[in-house]
Amino acid sequence: MNISPIKTQRDYRNVLKEIEGLMMAKRNTPEGDRLDVLVTLVEAWERKHYFKNYCVVRCNTVHKT
Repeated sequence: MNISPIKTQRDYRNVLKEIEGLMMAKRNTPEGDRLDVLVTLVEAWERKHYFKNYCVVRCNTVHKT
């Protein structure tokens, strides 16, 4: 299994496309294992790049009321 870290927005989009193609993969198969690893990478990427931004916007909105 050849998997690289997600380093750029382009990498992120490419991994999402690959995940889409693997969505019907069965568990405990090479495709299912690849899907699990890719989803974990995407979750980490999103947590790092999107959750922080969401928190800042959401917290500022909540505290301004």
